[in-house]
Amino acid sequence: RAGGGAGGRLSSTIVHVANMPFKVTEDQLVFAFAGVGHVQRVFISRDRDTGRARGFGFVEFKEAAAAAKAVGLSGTQILGRALRISYAPEREPEEGGRKRGAAD
Repeated sequence: RAGGGAGGRLSSTIVHVANMPFKVTEDQLVFAFAGVGHVQRVFISRDRDTGRARGFGFVEFKEAAAAAKAVGLSGTQILGRALRISYAPEREPEEGGRKRGAAD
């Protein structure tokens, strides 16, 4: 899917979920999005040092149609917070095969 704020491509099967409650769990997100289609993976961004949630994450669906339905749920409340849901930018392959955070 073409587009995106930085001129990049957007994923057709992964959505970015912002304004998440800090106490939401992966299981709660799977349950919240199960009605739109098969959830393949959920990722909640966490602080590297404390392990606490940072208030955003990503949900990957098996089909693009499910991701489109999920984007339509933007504004839905979970634990008292209105989620902001949008297509996630596609990730660029990392150069040299090194993973971020790898030891030097």
